[in-house]
Amino acid sequence: MSLHEAVRYARERTGLSASALSKQIGKSPSYIAKVEKRQLEPSFSVACQIFKVLGFSDQEIVYTVRQSGVPHEV
Repeated sequence: MSLHEAVRYARERTGLSASALSKQIGKSPSYIAKVEKRQLEPSFSVACQIFKVLGFSDQEIVYTVRQSGVPHEV
């Protein structure tokens, strides 16, 4: 599962709207839509914020983000 698919799946599973998720991470609803449609690659830190809001454990976040190939910020 790609990062984009994981975001959509987890968001829908939790019942959170794109608008609600975007508010919690300080981004616009269109930002979330673009991530889910593979039109935008979130930074490492934003990807971590998204998955934290969606209820992922720290271990799940690290695994999912690493598997997706999102470059880690130094």
